[in-house]
Amino acid sequence: MEMNALSDLCHAVASLLNASKRVLFITGGGVSADSGVPTYRGVGGLGCHTSDDPLFDIERELDFEVMAHDPARAWRTIRTIERESRGAAPNDAHARLSAFCQSRPGAWTLTRNVDGLHRRADTPNLIEINGNLRDLECTACSWHESVVSFDGLDATPHCPSCGRVVRPRCSLVGEPPIEHAMRTLERELATGFDVVACIGASSDASFVADLLGKTRERGIPTIEINPGMSVVAHESHVRLPVSPAIGVASVFEQVQMPPPRAA
Repeated sequence: MEMNALSDLCHAVASLLNASKRVLFITGGGVSADSGVPTYRGVGGLGCHTSDDPLFDIERELDFEVMAHDPARAWRTIRTIERESRGAAPNDAHARLSAFCQSRPGAWTLTRNVDGLHRRADTPNLIEINGNLRDLECTACSWHESVVSFDGLDATPHCPSCGRVVRPRCSLVGEPPIEHAMRTLERELATGFDVVACIGASSDASFVADLLGKTRERGIPTIEINPGMSVVAHESHVRLPVSPAIGVASVFEQVQMPPPRAA
């Protein structure tokens, strides 16, 4: 794409954001890629390199039924994913989105990622729709705990309260989004948004495409920032065909940032 055309698109996106009080950012694995987190299509933006076996299927390994019937197998992959994402830190895109949401009470960030980087960037009004990999819960009782890393955990962790298997409080393959997160999303959608921006969520096909389709039906302008053609490209009013890092930086240089709201 020519620089003039890209500049015009960035200006168009910035103008939409400047004119909006209620904004919903939807982020996927592409946002965390610049933090060194491997991207993956099906599990909250996280990927891993657990096997050289060409028959290895991460979707099969992280299916919720595998966790239910063979938790040791599921935990082998989960631990590798956690280890490969452990050194990641929030990047410039996380910081800019956080600053925008801090300055506008009506701005929300919905992330498909389970890496916790938006949370670490102190993003307010955050909806972790698939949960967080490092939030643990018992599969039988109400015990739960958040951890910094999986170091010190047993290979297959068990609940200190009842002794049953523990799992991450995040959506595995075949599971719906986190219930309380969905309730928050539905509440905010009912209130309405002025614009919805999808950033680096190229592969989270059905959920994002359905959400953007619903916003378009309501006449809400939609934005996509993603380098490749995605399943949501046709749903977007304005599309920036660049990486989230480049797109967010280029757009937010033109965004008017009011002072952050008081704590």
